Amino acid sequence: MNDTTGPNRDYPIELVRLASAVTQFQCPIPGSRQLYKTSSAAHPETVACMKQADTVRMSLIESLSKSTISYQITALAAKEYITCLRQIVLATQLIQLDEHLQFEWKSGIESTKEAANVSSEVLMFELAMTVACQSLATECAGCDCSMAGDFASAGKQFKIAAGIWLYLYEEVLPNWNLENEALLNDIPPEATTGVAVAMKDLNIAYAQQMAVSAALTNSSKPSYSLVAKLTLGTAEKIAEVVKLFKQKAASQLLRMDKSLLLLLNFQLEYQRILSNYFLARSLWDNHEYGVATAMMLEATIALQKKSSWWDSESSIDSSLSFLSKDMAAVRTHMTALLQSWQLDLETVYFVGVVQQIPSTKRLQTGMIMINKPEPYIVEDIVVLPLSIPQSGRALPQDHCEIQSRRSSLIQSKQNKTMKRRMRMRSFKVFGQEDDRTLIHGLLHITIIGATNLPNLDGLRGLENLETVDRFVPKFITNNKSDPYVVISADDNKILAKTSLKIDDLNPIWNETFYTPVAHYIKGITLSVEDKNIMGTSELIGKTFVPVDDLVKFDETTRMQMRVGLHKVAALSNGKEGSKSRGELEFFLELIPKDLLSDGLCDACDVAVPGVYFKSHVGNAVQLYVNADDGVGMAPEVRYGGANDDEKVWTPPRLWKDIYDAICEAKVFIYITGWAVDTTQSLLRGDEQKNALKNGQYSPFIGELLKQKANEGVKVNMLCWSDALGQMGTHDEQSKTFFQNSKVNFRIAPMLGGKENILREKLTKNLLFTHHQKTIMLDASAFSELLATCYENVGKREPLAFVGGVDLTNGRWDNRRHPLFSTLETDHKGDFYNGCTAGASTEVGPRQPWHDIHSSVRGPVVLDVIANFQERWYKQASDAVSDLLDLQKLGFINQPKAIPPEEAWCSQVLRSIDERTAVFDKAHISKFRRSSIIGFYKKGREKMKEAKFMFEKSIRSLNTNIDQSNSVDMLRADNFTFANDLLLKKGRYVDISMHKGWVHHIRRAQHTLYIES
Repeated sequence: MNDTTGPNRDYPIELVRLASAVTQFQCPIPGSRQLYKTSSAAHPETVACMKQADTVRMSLIESLSKSTISYQITALAAKEYITCLRQIVLATQLIQLDEHLQFEWKSGIESTKEAANVSSEVLMFELAMTVACQSLATECAGCDCSMAGDFASAGKQFKIAAGIWLYLYEEVLPNWNLENEALLNDIPPEATTGVAVAMKDLNIAYAQQMAVSAALTNSSKPSYSLVAKLTLGTAEKIAEVVKLFKQKAASQLLRMDKSLLLLLNFQLEYQRILSNYFLARSLWDNHEYGVATAMMLEATIALQKKSSWWDSESSIDSSLSFLSKDMAAVRTHMTALLQSWQLDLETVYFVGVVQQIPSTKRLQTGMIMINKPEPYIVEDIVVLPLSIPQSGRALPQDHCEIQSRRSSLIQSKQNKTMKRRMRMRSFKVFGQEDDRTLIHGLLHITIIGATNLPNLDGLRGLENLETVDRFVPKFITNNKSDPYVVISADDNKILAKTSLKIDDLNPIWNETFYTPVAHYIKGITLSVEDKNIMGTSELIGKTFVPVDDLVKFDETTRMQMRVGLHKVAALSNGKEGSKSRGELEFFLELIPKDLLSDGLCDACDVAVPGVYFKSHVGNAVQLYVNADDGVGMAPEVRYGGANDDEKVWTPPRLWKDIYDAICEAKVFIYITGWAVDTTQSLLRGDEQKNALKNGQYSPFIGELLKQKANEGVKVNMLCWSDALGQMGTHDEQSKTFFQNSKVNFRIAPMLGGKENILREKLTKNLLFTHHQKTIMLDASAFSELLATCYENVGKREPLAFVGGVDLTNGRWDNRRHPLFSTLETDHKGDFYNGCTAGASTEVGPRQPWHDIHSSVRGPVVLDVIANFQERWYKQASDAVSDLLDLQKLGFINQPKAIPPEEAWCSQVLRSIDERTAVFDKAHISKFRRSSIIGFYKKGREKMKEAKFMFEKSIRSLNTNIDQSNSVDMLRADNFTFANDLLLKKGRYVDISMHKGWVHHIRRAQHTLYIES
């Protein structure tokens, strides 16, 4: 390691050397005999495979026999040999091969390093030792990087080694039936499960040490408090490793190099000492001088004691004696620093050393930065047909071909089975978190109804008294529980809520929900609650469905199955010994993510399934990233043609395109916005001057829209109502500007639901917003071919601008994002800065603005218009007659002439509910009870034998005991959505935006880019 710790360091390099000290084992060495060529295998592909295995094995031996070993080359040679071995191990007939194979290995971690061989499943022995060889070679490469001071690379090597040990522990050794205890003591320790799992954690601890050392040698001064947490975390990790060795590999530990345990015990204490050392320095920097000095004194005394112990121990093991000099240097540094601090306390700060360090000043737990190994990726292999003919004579050619094809089919089946098992194991590893299990896919929920609910309102149980009706008013006796159901992951994450049923102790809901899930849970909780008059709720009763009832695997394929559960469950209040609180009937169905690739829910399909607006093909889309990337603002990009230079890409100009489209509109202009500033100009610079001087239309938004309305164009606008007037949306100014004009301008508040109390209504009105930014208008057809698709005389088509850029101040910007230079030119009268205190129109800076927008032509535009119309019906109900009938105007046929390479598949997604939109009745009529019977009828054949008949009421069952029936299957191609709107608290909601995000994130295979 270099003898410097970089600039701004006031601790010695020896401190870092000690922090990074690890045990470097040797690699196990295979025997040099060429073994595979002696096998009795006669199949030509077998012979070729055997020769290749011998060649690769010899390369591995040669890499280990050199005077200076390149551990990177050794690791690569071992991995190549592992691929050959896996081909042989997966062969259909191994008994004949095993009879002729013998392997010898010298251990790399055993102190005696005597050669060992086994006669039981020798190929698995060879595979296990080769995997261990690759891991130890990777470890040694990490040690070399550490010695060179490259701690980042060293940490990466140790993480890779940990992943290889994990592969050995989870995938290789479990397939080797090594149950003979005597044999366990004869083979090298690295080929045993206990050592493999302990070595995995040991390399994680090494990687943590490298993270600490990298922080200490970084070019900038480290955060002492962070380093203190990291070193304490390292000590905690090493303690776990020592415990694991003693519990899982006690007998093997006795045979291993004793320097390992010696150095681990040293690091366990030294990392704790370092934690106190750096914590003391952090406290000193924070002016807590008395506590800092006391902690430094404690660390110094501990190091002195450890040094005495180390000197005696290292004399026994001379391989570690070199660390004594480093420890002496660190001890000298800490003693000098402590004396300096004590002097400062007496002469500068005039405070004393605290007698006892407060527990609040100590670290209770450390920080683990490295907690997972690097995943070990094995290559896909083609299993060779290693079967050997029974006799020496050659088989007929056609018989050989038939046998070869049969063998290939068998191997293909075995490969698929192995992949399924690997997937099963992966799920067990990554699908578990403590005592919780991952549910990942689509959760289909149907709440059917409840019976015999207790009354928590009115007289609470006195309703049956004969005198009640005579003396108590009806409005009290009729007051019963108002139940609704909350479905949640465990008891916290709410997945769905039903509508509220007023005064009903036997409510029927028949409400269905489709919820994407990716939750680690213990189960699903269904709670029936009573809504009180003040908006609070009281628990009536709940039931719990364990996650194991929904997450099941097929015994043959090990694939996760689609599981449905229909149940009548007794409700309780969660208290032991409590009486029944009624019964709840429901249906839960979990469709795993992997099965959603079947049929309608094709995960490879861009279309989001089960949503309000369907996807459309044949659209023309233009994307924008700024309001106006004008001429000359981007390098010239040529494309197309034989030489890729026929066309020149021109940066798109959003506000210029909007201006041109509005000027050209002849029939309608519909606008929605979070904010619209009528004083803003869509053009800037010379273009603005020319429009004002010579143009027919004003470049200013307000005047331009008035001009179009005066021409007879139907102009309808919806903008959010900023009730507080604090968001700068210009809603009232715009309303005043368009008053007494032909522009139909409406400000649209965000309304609370009928069930909301006054406080909730006010909160929604004041703080919740509409955030759609769309412009829809008629335009000249994209081309003459497209014009023929429309029936209107003018050959016009609908055009929409959809995205994130409002028509308001501060939004006009380009890719240069000027802060000061345009204050008196392009941004004169258009200043905005919501993030810099003291910024002003005169001195700036202005706030740069970057957002994504699009223009769209094609059938999807009709859905954008439908969204506007649905909002207008609700939020401008007094002006419904101002909406045009586009069907009569001819805007109905879909364009069909866009070249396939230029056509987009597009879909409208949104987040909105019936408080602010009137949904199409055709969608509302689809909201019905999902057919549970269909799920069972469309399942596997065995479902026909199900004795449970769903045509009979499940309520006839004895409700004192939970009654249920479940079914599972390995297909989801028959799955359909019963509705495309969510019913939340009895209110229809379109959550297609949320569904879209989930769908496309799940589709991603390489990259996710999210801008929000």
